[in-house]
Amino acid sequence: MTPAHQINGTPPPFFLFHGTWDRLVPLDHSTDFQAALVESGGEAELYLQRGRGHFLSFLTRGGAIDAGIDFLERQVKGTER
Repeated sequence: MTPAHQINGTPPPFFLFHGTWDRLVPLDHSTDFQAALVESGGEAELYLQRGRGHFLSFLTRGGAIDAGIDFLERQVKGTER
């Protein structure tokens, strides 16, 4: 069962990040989940980490941290960094 099956009503905002070379969890899990969140009336941002696999995406988050902070600030304050 995918996370999209758990969406009930309008979901809260989601920030997702995924490595494009992830062989453990296919990229379409994130793209499909993002699409389902948006279709349900939620806001979802997907940050793709080019050339990173599953574990490297978490160990070297790089720009995902800044993008996540920007997303959170937009949600909380309605501003961008």
